[in-house]
Amino acid sequence: VAEVEAAWAERRRLFAPAGSADPAGRLRRTALDVMGVFADFDPAVGGGLAAGIADAHSGIGLRLYADAPEHVVFRLLDRRIDWQEAERRLTFGGGRREVRPVFRLRAGDVEVDLVVLRPADRSDPPRDPATGRPQSALGPAELRALVGAADQPRSVMGR
Repeated sequence: VAEVEAAWAERRRLFAPAGSADPAGRLRRTALDVMGVFADFDPAVGGGLAAGIADAHSGIGLRLYADAPEHVVFRLLDRRIDWQEAERRLTFGGGRREVRPVFRLRAGDVEVDLVVLRPADRSDPPRDPATGRPQSALGPAELRALVGAADQPRSVMGR
């Protein structure tokens, strides 16, 4: 996995237009903004953004923890955020596969998937299909450290 991530970073370095903005930085700032809206669901960003291989075409995948998916729906309704509902089949320890709800929304021009996990999933997080290891995820503090204290996000969630 580390070799793939290194190769992806090298590809971006070689083929990104000179002077182009860092797409991962923009996505991280957007992710922080969305994480703020869902802060009480202990959000964590996963996927390519957490692994450091996001590009300009990547979306944002957030994990939220809730006793019931309806709690997330209530937040979406309270904030008047449009969304689409879906499901995602995830792999957990021992190869166990289970379905979890996903709420897809847009934050500015970025697609965001909110994957709602059960509190019990904390002790057995979703696994990377390629390695079988727990998928990497970054909490708000870790993501904020990557963005940098001087580069605070602007709101794209209509607060």
